[in-house]
Amino acid sequence: MQELTKKQRQNQTRRDAEKAAKAEAEKERLAKLAKHKKDLENERIKAQYSKGKLSGGMKATVDQRGNLIWE
Repeated sequence: MQELTKKQRQNQTRRDAEKAAKAEAEKERLAKLAKHKKDLENERIKAQYSKGKLSGGMKATVDQRGNLIWE
């Protein structure tokens, strides 16, 4: 196998550093995206709770015998 010249070694080192930086940036981007999606889901859940329509607009009550009744 041929030995690399000084310039080839420098270029290879630079390319490896660029690849590592790009991989790290992609990892950070995916982490931010996951956090953003989680935040959106939490906001959606909070909005649903504030509307009081978790049960599709029905209300659960218990009758005199202890049975659960949806109204």
